[in-house]
Amino acid sequence: MCKGTADCGRITGITPTKRIVEARPTIRPELRSAPTSVLLDRCWVVVRTWNYTPLAADGMMGMPFMGYAQLFSERGPHRIGSTYRKALYREYTDETFSKLKPRSAEWQHLGMLGPVLRAEVGDTIKVVFKNNTTHPFSMHPHGVFYAKDSEGAGYDDGASSADKSGVPPGKTHIYTWEVPERAGPGPNDPSSIVWLYHSHADEPKDVESGLVGAIIISREGMAGPTGRPKDVDREFVNLFMIVDENTSWYLQHNIDTYTSDPKGVSKLENSPSDHEGNFSLFGSGFAFVNFRSSINGFMFGNMPMMTMKKGERVRWYVVTICAQCAWKIELQIYVPDIEHRIVQYWHE
Repeated sequence: MCKGTADCGRITGITPTKRIVEARPTIRPELRSAPTSVLLDRCWVVVRTWNYTPLAADGMMGMPFMGYAQLFSERGPHRIGSTYRKALYREYTDETFSKLKPRSAEWQHLGMLGPVLRAEVGDTIKVVFKNNTTHPFSMHPHGVFYAKDSEGAGYDDGASSADKSGVPPGKTHIYTWEVPERAGPGPNDPSSIVWLYHSHADEPKDVESGLVGAIIISREGMAGPTGRPKDVDREFVNLFMIVDENTSWYLQHNIDTYTSDPKGVSKLENSPSDHEGNFSLFGSGFAFVNFRSSINGFMFGNMPMMTMKKGERVRWYVVTICAQCAWKIELQIYVPDIEHRIVQYWHE
């Protein structure tokens, strides 16, 4: 389901979920009547310090930040630099939310993305969600089915549920999402496809603050013991996104914390020129510099290396989301270039 201003896209990828309960949940007529699995994930919204350039260098060019790149990496009287406070989805292994589930080396490239939730057609996904921040947040999925109390999106429909505008800080909510056949791969699709989930309490501000993740849905019978499709050896997930930190819930905190003259910062400062005074679409003012062209929350080639081995069957999910598409859609178009290779791709 797609509401508000978010771009509706499919997406993907994490450590696999564990099938913990075999059950026959109540199923809508559209769903198959065969036995299904209930897949449980524990997801906590946490506040984290996020660095867009953890290598402290231009990894793409193999050199220190220079010229225009310095505008996005260096702190100053009226510049935040590359480190921001963000709200992120993170997965825990126990009901007390005290044991963070570590990410394996092959999934470190996920960066700021939340855990990848996995299911087969016919399964039911159950997410125990706890909000450990200072703002109401939620989890709104695309592609799957849900009852009203598991929609995670508030709008003017006459409903009056307590968490209609997001799960309040410190509170817990259980989301239950059914996976019908129409949520899975079609006849011409590969064995798995992806959908997006994100917070929808205040959609633009929530997404720009960092709350976005993916769901991988495999064709019935095609998920292996780890949740990965049986015909795939390795998966990569890349979210291409221009993050607008000007819209984040934490903009003022970032100004107060990371600039040396917070009172002198003009949030509306726009200068349509680069560091050399030439015209630039993004410019060099405070507001322009807070637009972060990133992959999984990393800039300038700072994302952990995605490594594959010769002969492996690799599925690469490339997605994007635009929380304020009315004006940003044209700027959100990327053309990933994979040189000298034949790539089979799927697009919706």
